[in-house]
Amino acid sequence: MYDAPKIWEEMPADVRAAIDILLDDGFRIAEAASGGMASGLIRLSGDIEAIVSRDRGQWMFDFHLAGKNLDLDAVIAARTQRSDWTPAAADKRRPTQVPDVEWRVEVAAGLNWLRSNPDAVAQVEEAKRQRSKILWS
Repeated sequence: MYDAPKIWEEMPADVRAAIDILLDDGFRIAEAASGGMASGLIRLSGDIEAIVSRDRGQWMFDFHLAGKNLDLDAVIAARTQRSDWTPAAADKRRPTQVPDVEWRVEVAAGLNWLRSNPDAVAQVEEAKRQRSKILWS
């Protein structure tokens, strides 16, 4: 059985701040659910869809645009032209938020970049390809 309020009670302040930024920008909550094994989902609808999910206590953020899943880490990489991916095995800790950055800053910056860059989806998809190539080759 799902207990949607539970996801709100357990989220880090930075995750809540990122959601508040989206709500202040006109997004609305389309879905909120909590489940077992510290999992949950909040889907926000706006001109771009945003998904905040939690799996085994770890929080993740994705934009959905033009039928593509654009995870926040790949959006940051494309926006900043970062190419220094670190293999996952090199970092043994398990951060509470993925990526381990200030979401309240990066979600707003990513949203603005996605809105203003007509080639953003292609650039994020390329960043995801580069990440996979570096991490899993």
